[in-house]
Amino acid sequence: MSEAGIVAFARRYDPQPIHTDPRAAAEGPYGGLIASGFQTMALGFRLFYRLGVIDHACIGGPGIDAVRFHRPVRPGDTIHVVATVAEARPSRSKADRGYLRIAYEVRNQRDEPVAHYEIVHILLRRPKPAGAGGPLTNAGRRAGLPPLSAGGGKNRAACGGRASNGGRDALCWRCRRFAVGYGDKRRSE
Repeated sequence: MSEAGIVAFARRYDPQPIHTDPRAAAEGPYGGLIASGFQTMALGFRLFYRLGVIDHACIGGPGIDAVRFHRPVRPGDTIHVVATVAEARPSRSKADRGYLRIAYEVRNQRDEPVAHYEIVHILLRRPKPAGAGGPLTNAGRRAGLPPLSAGGGKNRAACGGRASNGGRDALCWRCRRFAVGYGDKRRSE
C-alpha cells in the first residue's frame, strides 16, 4: 500500500490523524502512518472478488462478523488474503438462493495476519435439473456455487491440495480454502 493511497482513503472515509497526517501519526501510538482497518478489509475483499468465484451469483449479504485487526498495515506493505469457506447452506425460505460464510484472513508480506473478518454472502443457486433428486455431496453445490476444477492450477493451497479455477487461483476442495493471491502479482494493492 502506498502512503498516498492510505491518506486518500482515510481523508474520505476514516479521517483520523493516524491515517491522514504522517507527522501527527509519527507521534501517535503506532509510531507512524497506518492504513484504516476499513481500507484493509475492503482491499482484502477486492482481492478475493477479483477471482470471479462468486461475482456472477452474489446478490448481497446480511453482514460482516468477527472483525479483528491484529497489526497495522503501513505504507509499503503488500497484502494478500486467504479465504476459507466456513459454512454453506441453502436458504430455508427461498429456494433460489443459499448462504455462504467465508472467513477472510488478510496477511502482510511477512505472512503475518493483519485482519480477520467473516462475511455471509447470499448467492443465487443453480436451478435443479428436471428429475434431479437426492442429496448433494459437497458444500459448494449445496450453496449453489459454480463447479470448480479440482486440479490443474499452478498454486497449492495451505494443505498442499491444488487450488484451481480454470488456471486461476481459487478453492481447494480438500481444505476448503481459497489460495487468493499466492504466487502472482494480484495480491499487491
